[in-house]
Amino acid sequence: MPSINHLKNLKEILFHFLWNSKVDRIKRKQITQNYEKGGLKMIDIDNYIKGLKWIKRLMNGNNPKWKQLLGYQTNIDKILFQGSAFISVLLRDIRNPFWRDTLNAYQTLHNKIEIETWNEFINQPIWFNSRVKIDNKTIFYEHWYKRNINYISDIINEEGAFYSLFEIQSKYKIKTNFLVYASLKSSIMSAINKMQVNPEKNNIKPHIPTHLRPFFISKKGTKPIYNILCLEHTIPFGQLKWGTKFAIAEDQWEKLYELPFKCTKSSKLLWLQYRINQYILTTNVTLFKYGNIDTKLCSFCTLEDETIFHILWLCPKVSNVAHGPLV
Repeated sequence: MPSINHLKNLKEILFHFLWNSKVDRIKRKQITQNYEKGGLKMIDIDNYIKGLKWIKRLMNGNNPKWKQLLGYQTNIDKILFQGSAFISVLLRDIRNPFWRDTLNAYQTLHNKIEIETWNEFINQPIWFNSRVKIDNKTIFYEHWYKRNINYISDIINEEGAFYSLFEIQSKYKIKTNFLVYASLKSSIMSAINKMQVNPEKNNIKPHIPTHLRPFFISKKGTKPIYNILCLEHTIPFGQLKWGTKFAIAEDQWEKLYELPFKCTKSSKLLWLQYRINQYILTTNVTLFKYGNIDTKLCSFCTLEDETIFHILWLCPKVSNVAHGPLV
C-alpha cells in the first residue's frame, strides 16, 4: 500500500488538475459522488484502495492457507453472521496492519449499506448490529446464536410478523423467557420505525444477507463495493443556495444534476452548467471580493451587483437576449 504522504500528494495533484488551483471549490466528498447526487464521479483514492482490499476474498467460500492462518488468530468465520460492531471485537486480537486495514474497510462498507426495503431489513444480522440495540448497546445472545438464530428473518414468519415466544421455543428448541424476547422485539421494532420500512408478506428463504449482497453483484471487480464506500448523504452547497430562491423538490434535484450529462458531450457546456448548479460560477462579485477588479456591478447592465442569480435571471440585457425574437 502507498504511504500516507504519497497518497496525500497524489490527491493534491488530481484535485489541482480538476480546479486548476490549490483551492477546492467544492468539498471532495461531494465531487466524488455520482452525477445524480451532484458529483462528477471524481475518483476517491482512499475508498478506491479500501475497495481493492481483500474483503471480497475474505467473504468467498474458499478456505486457502492465508485464510486458515487468519482463522487461527480470531473467529473470522463468524463475520458472515454478525453485524458491523463484531469487527471491533475481532480487531482486539489482530495486530497485523494489513488485516486491520482490511477489516476496518469491511466495517466501513457494512455501515454504509443502505436499508430501503423490508427484504433488506429482515436479512440483516441481529447480533452486533449497530441499528438494533438495547440500552444503546448491540446485542449478542450466544445460546440463540448456537441455535442458528442469526438474522432478523429468523424470527419473522411468512406474514411479516414476529413469531410468538412459544413458536420461537418450539421452532429452535431454545430456552428463553418473555422479558428477553420482548426486549429483542422492542429493539427491532424501534429500528423498523426509525428506518421507515414497511413490513411485507415475503419472508422467503433461502436469502442472501443484506451486508453480503455487494460481493455477489459482480463476479469480477470491486466497483459495487467502491460505489457504496463513496456514498455520502450530503446536500450540495449549490442546492442549498438555489433552494433559497426556488422551491425545487428533492427528487427533481437528481434529474437536474443528471440532465446535462444526457443532453451534451461538450465538456465546456457540462462544466458551465455544473458550476451554475453548484453556485460556483465566477462573477464580478467574486472577482471584486478577492481584489481582482474595481467594481462588482454587472458587466452588461451596470445597474446591480453581478451575482449568479442576477446574470442569469434579473439582468435586463441578458433577459433581452434570452427572451428576444429568434432571427
